[in-house]
Amino acid sequence: MTDQEEKRSSYPSRYGQPGAENGKTDSGHRKPVSESGRPASVKRRSVPIIYQDEESGRGSEKKDAVKPQESARREEKTNGTAAPAAGKRPVRETEAEHEARIRRAEALRGKEEHRTADPNARETVEKHGKSSKKASKASQKPVTEEQDLYDEDEEESGKKKRRKGGFFRFLLTLILILALVEFVVVFVLTGRMDHKPMEPIAEEADYNLPGQYEKGVMNVLLVGTDARIVGEDSRSDSMIILSICPLKHKMYMTSVLRDSYVDIPGYGMNRLNHAYQMGGGRLLIQTIEQNFGIRIDGYAKVDFYSFIEIIDAIGGVDINVSAEELRWLDPYLGEINLLMGLDVYDSWIYEEGVHTLSGRQALAYGRIRYIGTDFGRTNRQRTVLMAALKKVLKTNPVQLFKVAQTTMENITTNMSRLKMTLLIMRIPFLATYRIESDQIPYDNTWWNDTMGAGGEVLGIDLETVRRMFRERVYGR
Repeated sequence: MTDQEEKRSSYPSRYGQPGAENGKTDSGHRKPVSESGRPASVKRRSVPIIYQDEESGRGSEKKDAVKPQESARREEKTNGTAAPAAGKRPVRETEAEHEARIRRAEALRGKEEHRTADPNARETVEKHGKSSKKASKASQKPVTEEQDLYDEDEEESGKKKRRKGGFFRFLLTLILILALVEFVVVFVLTGRMDHKPMEPIAEEADYNLPGQYEKGVMNVLLVGTDARIVGEDSRSDSMIILSICPLKHKMYMTSVLRDSYVDIPGYGMNRLNHAYQMGGGRLLIQTIEQNFGIRIDGYAKVDFYSFIEIIDAIGGVDINVSAEELRWLDPYLGEINLLMGLDVYDSWIYEEGVHTLSGRQALAYGRIRYIGTDFGRTNRQRTVLMAALKKVLKTNPVQLFKVAQTTMENITTNMSRLKMTLLIMRIPFLATYRIESDQIPYDNTWWNDTMGAGGEVLGIDLETVRRMFRERVYGR
């Protein structure tokens, strides 16, 4: 025995002390013993390196052609049986560690065999859904344990992406369900409106109008009548064109003065507010389109009492009342109180400043015409409408639903239920729009005129008004 062999035999083997009764190996180490008591041969397997053949698609095992002594040293180093260096204590490997290492090697080998199982496939689809291209013979690389860990990371990343995609699909489904529920609820509520479809304007009437919904613009005519008795024929006391411009992210409120001297189709020259009394909403729309070149996509009408109920339903509107306006507000409020059978002094306001006006007070404020003539009057009407619109746009959906239940039956419109439903569903988006207001006729486009009977009216430069409205609303 050489000195090197004696030194190796002096160290304890993981199979026991050297020289035991069950026999020894050539190096002096003890042979393992099976359960039957017979010596069992020690089988040591090294993990073969798997190469992938591009043409056959099969994995092949290749072992380095080395000398027997070098192979033995490698095996001893791999299995932990190599002799320790001088001056260092040996590292002992327990049975459990040895078995765990063998299991890891077999598992790695099984994965590689599974990947190369199909000899005819040009590419193998891995568990995480991605295809791995076969390497050419010239660039064959052994599949290492590091590569396997990388593949496991890729698989885990794929799972995370699938979970994320599933969440977004669930969120999208939930949004669609909520939108469908909202549509059904609003559609049912719009059934409470007084829908009065009107016959289309005659095709031969060419008013040089913008195209329908040109640049996404929708013009809705809001009409307030001066009917004191429900259902009576009355004149339009307030006419405001609400223009929704999605491309500009704006809404324009344009008042049309009731004393505008215009040509009413079939009736001749007269004040604009007489058109509604003569032919209802259809004739009023036709008159506006013919004279001002403004396409009206629909109208909504309320009377005195409907206006009061709507303002009360939203909790009133905040208005800054001046001392001069206060002087006339209370007398108008007294008239409304008498019409409704209330005390003439009920809810009078005695101080100027910001007040939350009720429906009756807001109606009285909007009817003041002795300050600033009809231009000041329409400005106050737009002030009330703007305050009401802003409040509605900021109302939460539950409260808005309650308001709609109260107010829908007070509105008369020529728009279909579907059209009204889609318009109401846009309210949350309209809340972010900037609101601007103006009036027709614009400054420097009108003059005082008289009718045949001597009544005072407003003469209007219609061509200039047409051009200015299109520039402001349509941007041309």
